Amino acid sequence: MLTAAAGALRTETAYPRLLTRSNASDLLIAPAGSGFSGYFQALGKLPQVAAIGTLAGLNAEPLNPDGTVDNLANVVAPVDGTFGRAIDVPKLLAGRQPLPDRAGEVAVDQIAARDLHLNVGSTLQLAMLGQDPTRGHGPTRTERVVGVMVTRGSIEPVTYQDRAPTILASAALFREVGIAVPGV
Repeated sequence: MLTAAAGALRTETAYPRLLTRSNASDLLIAPAGSGFSGYFQALGKLPQVAAIGTLAGLNAEPLNPDGTVDNLANVVAPVDGTFGRAIDVPKLLAGRQPLPDRAGEVAVDQIAARDLHLNVGSTLQLAMLGQDPTRGHGPTRTERVVGVMVTRGSIEPVTYQDRAPTILASAALFREVGIAVPGV
């Protein structure tokens, strides 16, 4: 009976322990447009803000094996080196995170690994999307999966976005395909 109780207690505390270990953020702020023109820096200077990590959504989606765009995934990249390394650090199930200076590397959450049939060493075709998705996609990029991870959102989905596959790209890929950000 003591073993069952100990196991139940450990299971009950698993998610809070993940939040602590990952240095989970308390708040997600997503301004309309871009916050890179000084908004994020101003937030970071507020006295009640202990740390800030900047993450950018990329205008890219994975391609299915038949060449169609899978419009369900979240393709994101850390901008300042803080997100994913000091704040909201994912638990790695296999492999590692993409190196900040390697544009051809991505890590995927367990949802993306399952839905897109990926594992460490797989290649993933990403389609760069234009402003008008009805006009098709632009060039494609071949990314190598270097890690499979678990994020707090992929364990306890709170939003529909949390239920979608997440692909974590590198800061180098953001610099290549994202918007120009002063000082980054």
